[in-house]
Amino acid sequence: MGVLKVGDRAPMFTAVLSTGARVSLGDYLGKQALVLFFYPRDETAGCTAEVCAYRESYGEIRSLGAALLGVSFDGPESHEGFISHHHLPFPLVADTGRALSAQYGAIRWGGPWPRAKRVTYVIDREGIVRGIFHHELRITKHIADTVSVLTEM
Repeated sequence: MGVLKVGDRAPMFTAVLSTGARVSLGDYLGKQALVLFFYPRDETAGCTAEVCAYRESYGEIRSLGAALLGVSFDGPESHEGFISHHHLPFPLVADTGRALSAQYGAIRWGGPWPRAKRVTYVIDREGIVRGIFHHELRITKHIADTVSVLTEM
């Protein structure tokens, strides 16, 4: 899965959104929980199903006091097209250098190049990991698991 476990302090990060704006874990600490979900690639069948499921649950996630960020290796142009095409109400991180994915154990090594893992982290407002979900095939289970943890927090 990765190096993080439930109860660990989430690694601090600064990343670039598809809009070019910077975002960091520090932006959320003391204010709201953060759902940080990593996915393999824009506009693929599984990833589209996942982000659209998050889109449909976005209001509920927000009402439970959390922000939502998606992360993949795709660049800003790809993300902007993906956001527009699927009317996503949340931002995407362009982790083209893979630093954020590496910090969160969201890279699958092996073969000729690294690939992204499909993994979701729920981080509370103090920066503690409260949930980790890794379902490569049961994609929408990420959303159900996320909502369950946020409801318990």
